[in-house]
Amino acid sequence: MNRNDNLGGGYPDWPVWRSLLFVLLICLLVVAFLFPSHLLLETSPMIGSAWSLQDPGVSGWVFLPGLKVLQYEILQNHNFLWSNLKGLGMPLLGNELQEAPLYPLTLALLWVPEPYFWNVFVVLRWLILGSGAFFLASFCFRLKPAGALVFVLTFVFSFYHLRWMNHPFLNGIAAGTWYLFFLLSIIQDTGRYVLGPRMTGLLIGLSIAAYSVLTCGFPESSLTVAAITLMVTPIFVVRRISINRYGLITPILVVGAAHMIALVLAAPQLLSLIEFIELTNPGFRGQHGLHQINEHLGN
Repeated sequence: MNRNDNLGGGYPDWPVWRSLLFVLLICLLVVAFLFPSHLLLETSPMIGSAWSLQDPGVSGWVFLPGLKVLQYEILQNHNFLWSNLKGLGMPLLGNELQEAPLYPLTLALLWVPEPYFWNVFVVLRWLILGSGAFFLASFCFRLKPAGALVFVLTFVFSFYHLRWMNHPFLNGIAAGTWYLFFLLSIIQDTGRYVLGPRMTGLLIGLSIAAYSVLTCGFPESSLTVAAITLMVTPIFVVRRISINRYGLITPILVVGAAHMIALVLAAPQLLSLIEFIELTNPGFRGQHGLHQINEHLGN
């Protein structure tokens, strides 16, 4: 049996590390072709251009001061809950939600100087999104390298996603590709050991990916990932049962444990978001996003 059979890989002769290096290089070349000034730190992707999304409610003028506050509070005061630098004081996890203060990539890059933060953040997010999409297409959807590469170019670098490059929506999509990869890999796995090395790695990966989806900074993006998961997962569950109906308890336990870990870690952000929505004026942007859900639940 090939060592990649459990992943359903389309190219069993390629080691995983070589696949990762290959897709990272391709994505970096695409970014260098499309956005050379971002890669060379000459212009900021958050200011936007004529063809990127221009949302007055979620713009560079929202992110740039918010990042300064977030960096100061976390790096200087070791605090991510409250800041006195705006108005009479504001909760960071509520008012600065779209900064994604608990998103892993945000936390990992807080040390980067503010003028270069968004360039590094956006470029790395393209690489994360591209590599996740490539692994998903290759190991789960069983596409050959050429087909997986086409999937990356048409999905990751689609005009729709390019329009959202200065928006936290792509945070959730980037995390969602890896979330689906780990989730479908666990479902397809036929191992019987919950704490085996391979299953432990998938557990950690799914926990981090689920946590990233929950803390992406744009709840609508999290809901998009959830909707895609609900559409795709049943197909793989049925396929897994048709191939081997034994050992199903292992993936169920691993998936459940990963989601519990993610929920516990993301609880500060989720509770802050719930309170923030509850305290929002019912007439404020009531036609947009999550406020629609809040209004329907209140009726």
